[in-house]
Amino acid sequence: TYRGIEKTPSPCIEFEQALAGSPQSGILVDTRTPKEYNEAHVYNAVNVPLMSNYERHIIGLTYHKESKDAAIRKGWELFSPIIQQFLEGFEMYREQKVIYVYCWRGGMRSRIVTNLLRMNGYNAIQVTGGFKRYMNDIVWKSLNETFPANYPPKFIVLFGNSGNGKTIILKELQKRGMPVIDLEGLAGHKGSLYGG
Repeated sequence: TYRGIEKTPSPCIEFEQALAGSPQSGILVDTRTPKEYNEAHVYNAVNVPLMSNYERHIIGLTYHKESKDAAIRKGWELFSPIIQQFLEGFEMYREQKVIYVYCWRGGMRSRIVTNLLRMNGYNAIQVTGGFKRYMNDIVWKSLNETFPANYPPKFIVLFGNSGNGKTIILKELQKRGMPVIDLEGLAGHKGSLYGG
């Protein structure tokens, strides 16, 4: 009865709006696999995966070996028997004013879940661009703009005569977890007293 909802447009919202609204009025739901979620996810987002890691692998193989349509059919074949169980995973969120749904690109997975939830009485909205857009346009862009201003790089240059222990100091700093660039070591000590 739900087949075809992957083609039905769903109400959408930009990630910035979802992030601004989620703490007060709703919850962010990540529909990616547990593996994808565990690798990285939006802070405070909950994972209600549309498919398991294995199912995603099977669907991906079907997509690459056969076609997009075959992969969609395979997805429905795997998902149809567990739709009711999947929906039960959302019962604890029924009281949320809004459920903001995202996947990797804000595509088919989040659209299916958004439409499925709406058909079952939830106020769900698909987040456009998905986690990929969140990382590229929000996280990395923010880091590029704010990180250098707040954490300017600091370089310390060790120099001195050959044999006075610069390499020993660099190795000790490295052991302590400090980032080190040993230019003389990278050059194989060429041009130094010990090089060739």
